[in-house]
Amino acid sequence: MKKLISRTVSAALAVSMLCSGAASLPASAEGLFTKESSFSFYLGAITDEKPVISTSYKSNAKYITISWDKVRGASGYRVYRKQDGSSKYKMVSEISGKKNVTYKDTDVKPNTRYSYKVKAFKGVAERQYSKASKVLRTVSAPDKVKEITKVWGSGVNAKLKWKKQPDCDGYIVYYYAGYDGYSGYDSTMWKKAAVINSPDKVSVSINTSEFGHGGYYSFVTQFRVKSFSTDANGKIKTSAASKTDTYIDMSEVRRYCGEELAMLSKVEKGESRMTYTYENAQPKKSITETESMSSIDRSAIEKFAKNHFAAGWSDEEKVYYTLTWINRNVTYDTEYSHIRAGYADSIFNGRYGQCTQYNGALIEMMAYLGYDVSLIRGLRGSEDYNWQHFWGEVSVGSRKYVMEAGNYGQDGIWSFFCTSYKEASGYIKNEKAVTK
Repeated sequence: MKKLISRTVSAALAVSMLCSGAASLPASAEGLFTKESSFSFYLGAITDEKPVISTSYKSNAKYITISWDKVRGASGYRVYRKQDGSSKYKMVSEISGKKNVTYKDTDVKPNTRYSYKVKAFKGVAERQYSKASKVLRTVSAPDKVKEITKVWGSGVNAKLKWKKQPDCDGYIVYYYAGYDGYSGYDSTMWKKAAVINSPDKVSVSINTSEFGHGGYYSFVTQFRVKSFSTDANGKIKTSAASKTDTYIDMSEVRRYCGEELAMLSKVEKGESRMTYTYENAQPKKSITETESMSSIDRSAIEKFAKNHFAAGWSDEEKVYYTLTWINRNVTYDTEYSHIRAGYADSIFNGRYGQCTQYNGALIEMMAYLGYDVSLIRGLRGSEDYNWQHFWGEVSVGSRKYVMEAGNYGQDGIWSFFCTSYKEASGYIKNEKAVTK
């Protein structure tokens, strides 16, 4: 009761001073101010309020971000955290300012549960603190699965395998649902294909016929994997996505692309080779030389073949798969900052390249399979307006055909598999459009 009287009198005297313009307190009033009560007039009733913490939060393997509603009149906030398994909360941040109502905690471990609560405060030298908010239970997301290590299967039954991510509760497999042969790439069109509620299960079989692509492109399915963690309330937080990988239903390829496969099968092949022809067709007269792939590129090709080619595939089907895989899974390196020395190493291991690397890797794979092929440096466009371009070329009898991996997602959806120059169009050698 004494403190209450002291605060009431202090407030009344303060108001009296403001109204009268008095420069100092009356001697009779000085004794009524205590160290505590002199600040109580400015602090108000913050002890009767508390922050309302949002149940939504963001997290990845390196941070958790929480937020709460502003408390009227607050000078700032204190954030307290407790790791799962610990019995005590510790203050992890003091945030000054009325508008600062978020906290990004960067001192977290992957796949770890943390509980947070927040208090508001008023004052500077001496403070009053509100009641603590309700506890927010969170979890940091796990580290990501780097890549799908193996893709195989038969018909519509695709099988995927990836390396175990120890700090997670399970995995979600996604497929790309946006490809229809005409539309461009849409990053929002990744849909769930399977949920695996175990960190130890690192493979899955998926029926691709359930995805409803339909038509000519029904046999190509792209996949990616995310690991996930689950908080105490059952909310799931996923990692970043792995690199994409592609499954191709080769039975459908034989159905839709039988003519092209048959054309490529007419090419005379020899033993696996480490060389191919490089033709600079930009001058009026081509300059031709023999190129050799490096041991690093050979190793990249052998690794790719082991992880992607199925038993029983023909060499033509292996080429088709390689061309389509490059088209779908490699990022165009506009700034030329991720490209490696070798073509195959850049594409199959680094997943970055430009037309030189895209089609260089394709030609190296074809040479590895025994084909006599050429990498062409020419022009693309028209004779009046054109730009430098690299593509592959293979001879069937006396005629030459285009092998072009294209670049799905960055500059269109086009690619050419053993296609005549007339049908492909837009290729220029020795300053003239090739039309046959």
